[in-house]
Amino acid sequence: MQDVNLDDGNSNINKVNLSVKITNAFKAYNPTTVILNGFNMNVEEGTIYGLLGPSGCGKTTLLSCIVGRARLDAGHIQLSVKHKKEIGYMPQELALYNEFNILETLHYFGSLYEMSFEDIKNKGEKLISIMELPPAKTQFGLMSGGQQRRFSLCTALLHDPNLLILDEPTVGLDPIISASIWEYLKDLSNCGKTIIITTHYIEEARLSNKIGLMRKGILLSEASPLEIMASCNADTLESAFLILSQMQSNAVKTEEIKTMSTQPGTTSLKNTSFFSFKRFKAQLLKNWYWSIRNWPIIMFIYFLPLIVIVTFNLTIGQMPKPIHLGIINRENSTHCPHRSFDLCDNQIPLSCKYINEMEKHISLKHYDEIQIAKEDTMDGSIWGYLKFENNYTDMTQLRYENPSAMTSEDLNESVVKASLDMSNYVVSKLIQGRIIQSYKDLSSAFKRCNTTTVTTVNSIPLKMMEPVHGTFEVNVANYGAAAVISIVELYLTFMFTALSINMEKNSGLIERSLVSGLTVFEVIISQLVVQMIMLVVQATTTFIFQFAIFKHSFLSFWIWPFSLAILQGLCGSFIGLATSIIFDDEKTTTFFGICMVLSQVFLSGIMWPIEGMNPYLKKVTMYLPLTKSIEAIRSLNARNWEISHPVVWQGFISILTWIVVAILITMLSLRLKHGIKAKR
Repeated sequence: MQDVNLDDGNSNINKVNLSVKITNAFKAYNPTTVILNGFNMNVEEGTIYGLLGPSGCGKTTLLSCIVGRARLDAGHIQLSVKHKKEIGYMPQELALYNEFNILETLHYFGSLYEMSFEDIKNKGEKLISIMELPPAKTQFGLMSGGQQRRFSLCTALLHDPNLLILDEPTVGLDPIISASIWEYLKDLSNCGKTIIITTHYIEEARLSNKIGLMRKGILLSEASPLEIMASCNADTLESAFLILSQMQSNAVKTEEIKTMSTQPGTTSLKNTSFFSFKRFKAQLLKNWYWSIRNWPIIMFIYFLPLIVIVTFNLTIGQMPKPIHLGIINRENSTHCPHRSFDLCDNQIPLSCKYINEMEKHISLKHYDEIQIAKEDTMDGSIWGYLKFENNYTDMTQLRYENPSAMTSEDLNESVVKASLDMSNYVVSKLIQGRIIQSYKDLSSAFKRCNTTTVTTVNSIPLKMMEPVHGTFEVNVANYGAAAVISIVELYLTFMFTALSINMEKNSGLIERSLVSGLTVFEVIISQLVVQMIMLVVQATTTFIFQFAIFKHSFLSFWIWPFSLAILQGLCGSFIGLATSIIFDDEKTTTFFGICMVLSQVFLSGIMWPIEGMNPYLKKVTMYLPLTKSIEAIRSLNARNWEISHPVVWQGFISILTWIVVAILITMLSLRLKHGIKAKR
């Protein structure tokens, strides 16, 4: 057998035109994981080059470097084409939208290649006919596996590229379909197209004009199939590959990994322009197609804030009904059977008048025995009970007319005794408030009576004047309204941005679009445009329901709280963008989002005022995204403070600072990860 140089290419390469020339390429993800190790490859123009090797040998990484989606650590890639739009790329995964039909997909990728609509339509119809695909309105996800694979090839051929790169195009296909694809590839090469095709099907690779046998990041041999078999004195390519692999294994025992050049890797492929309106328009068009095909999801996203606001207002801050409270009236054992409750009628006991006032707010249940009332409270039938003593009216009269004449027993009989279930803080406080309010209402009603009647039952020497801000009727829903709006805007935009990018990234959709010429900047800007549209609609409907329909306080000029809500949504979008780049899978992103929301709920003054927090946590919470902006919205709506007030402008500064921080984290993550890339 002849000696075979494991790294040397064809000795006559300088006599032919090369479409791809790779020289001394190195690529490693870490010191122990070397993907390309002094790799050299030469692809002649107008030929089919079969890159053959086992899974994990570095084929896909090499193709990513050729199309400009990855960068060599050292070495050089020289291409006959200068721009990405001159390259047709078909990844191993389909990386196409299942929801789109054939025409929509072609329109999207054709727009990325900056083709006119007429060119897209004419070329698309021709390719559909050649590949024997179903009608153009057929949804991609409903096509068979073979049809999907052929259509993926159509997408790569749409713009008539000079260099076609296909990563495992026939994997999992029926042999007949594979044969038809190879026939078409031969026709393309005969027309002058250069095709690089990776495969691990050894005998299939014999159809190539030239084969590169790759193993462990090294090109073992590069020649025509017959020349490789002849040089190894083998009857099949599989035998030749086995011989070359054994020779490489023996060589590795005596050689160290080749020394990598200190110079960074280079390529002749020019960078795509930073921004193109046609590509940007294509991305917006793609988002529009996706929204139409997934309208239930879009409707859910649009109406979820509305559902949350309506649910919040119908469930939070309302007086619980019915609230059952027991009454034990020793003063009137007949349970006050009076038909008329004239407050000035001294024949009616004061206890009955008080009970009548309480019945306007609380459902009362009369008991004769205190033990039965206590048992009902224990088993949850009632929330407690009130007890009036035998001489309650007389002793109350005496208490206000001549308190010095009262004994301790008299004072005891002038007091209403309450025993409540305090296990539920909210309900118990509401009951106490209603009992006291009924007492005050009764006192106010006595003003129209003569001096011989009990005219006052309010002994507190305090008069509450008109509130500076707010009203006497404290409603928890008013306090929580700003927080609910803020949380909804932040969380929804975060999840929509992070998960949409994560899903497209991990399915290869973004990768394929970026190879087709789309830039990361265009991805981000188009995402922000979509988010802004959603934000404006969500915020508008939320504000209308919260402040116009449910009548929450809204004292300031509407533009300021509305702007804060929009900024909170943008902050969520940028945090979601940074998260989608940092984390590679949807589960981690979702858990991060849940953690973020829960921290905001407990630490941003949403469930409880910040003033009541642990002193150390109080300092931490001031630096969270929503803390100051929530307080700013509350101050604008309930206090009518101007934007010049420190609490208000600090809210704006806080959320803007977080937006800037999220943008900086996004830029740093893009730099460290070399763009938006899925986990390998």
